[in-house]
Amino acid sequence: MHIDRRLALISAAVGSIVVLAGCGAATTSRTGNAPTTNAPASTPSTASVSDWMTSVSTDYSAVANDWTTIAAQSGADLSGIIAACTQLSTDVQTLQSDAPLPNPTMNPVYQDALTNSALFATGCVNAATDVSASELEAAGQYQTKALSDFDQLNGMLTG
Repeated sequence: MHIDRRLALISAAVGSIVVLAGCGAATTSRTGNAPTTNAPASTPSTASVSDWMTSVSTDYSAVANDWTTIAAQSGADLSGIIAACTQLSTDVQTLQSDAPLPNPTMNPVYQDALTNSALFATGCVNAATDVSASELEAAGQYQTKALSDFDQLNGMLTG
């Protein structure tokens, strides 16, 4: 069944989001990886990115948890899938209302991850409501993009 295969892919990729959600913890510090000399004045400091992660950590963790919940759903439990995807949509909207990531290189990747997550969530709800393989396939394209974006962002933040 297409839904089970798609959910398995979500499960395989969700680890990057969960790791990234942990980046906002109070004990996380990237200052050891920050350049110490010749940093352009217009480049946001690692501290500002760290401060941003701390400020959005609760909302970011909610989105990470939503992806985990979606990955745990059974293709046979359409109401569970609809509820999980609806929650992802709500939590992405909350995260989109937070401040943008204060790094001009990372923020576009982050914004793409949020946009693709929102598009996936909408498509997921529609696919499960209509029990439509074609809608699920279309939603899956956004899921793949969103998880790839989160994976790329995780690499940039933990690099």
